[in-house]
Amino acid sequence: MASLPKMLSVLILLACPSYLTGASITLEDNLQQLADNYKLMEHKMNQMESKNAQLESQLQHLRQEFTSKINQLESKVEEQEKLLMALQSPSSLKSIQLKSNDETYGQSKAMPTSCEDLRVIGHIWSGLYSVMGTKMVQSVYCDFTKQITDPGFQQVIGNVDITSTSAHFYAQLNTDGFAQTNTPIIFGSIKLNDGGAYNSGTGRFTAPVGGKYFFSFTGLVKFPAYSYLIRTDIGLYKNGAFVGFSQADEVVNSGFQYETISLQSTLELVKGDQIWVAISTISSGVTLEGNAYTHFNGFLLEQTLF
Repeated sequence: MASLPKMLSVLILLACPSYLTGASITLEDNLQQLADNYKLMEHKMNQMESKNAQLESQLQHLRQEFTSKINQLESKVEEQEKLLMALQSPSSLKSIQLKSNDETYGQSKAMPTSCEDLRVIGHIWSGLYSVMGTKMVQSVYCDFTKQITDPGFQQVIGNVDITSTSAHFYAQLNTDGFAQTNTPIIFGSIKLNDGGAYNSGTGRFTAPVGGKYFFSFTGLVKFPAYSYLIRTDIGLYKNGAFVGFSQADEVVNSGFQYETISLQSTLELVKGDQIWVAISTISSGVTLEGNAYTHFNGFLLEQTLF
């Protein structure tokens, strides 16, 4: 019978491979777990780095926006300081003194004609304003941070197109054969008469307001058969005095001949001035044709306010 020590040795030897195999499997599992944990940690780190970059970008944008706001506020404060200094200067204080004891600051009834007037009635913000010019309303830029004597205090931008009334008309000659001289041509077919300034009964246009007006006449002239030169002169008249003429002439050997005639003019009118078209000279047998071939139109270009 084998001794006890020998039997124990054999059992230990038999048990060793099984024990070593179990340890090997556990170590591989641990290594795999560590590898998985590393990958998970690496993924988390990448997410954190991406989030950090996003936060950095947002922070940079907020810094830039904050800096821009600060610059705007500093510019506004600087503008207000300049305005305060300008208002406290002796020349500024002198300029806003009222012309009479009855007037109070900001209650002037006169229409402003300059940036200086605007300052007197209380305007303090620089910008575009409308003021009264000599004949037109003007658009000006006022820089109230500057002294009144500074060339940049007021800059004229241009005239403002303001009209208190409409004056546009277009009319046609109704019938053929018109040949009367020194009498307004009656354009009886009115296609447009905005403002009612054209009178189809008299053929006269009456200016509703002072200003610059444009007028245009176009006609078709019919010439009979003549062996010598025949013609017609048609004029634009203002209050009975001619403004300008247009002529059409022809030598017709046989049959009838047609020729167009036209006249345009831009006029400075005052309220109540009358404009019309009339034949001043016309040869025997020559006539103006109607039926939408002869026209008269005009309109207000620019109103004079003063």
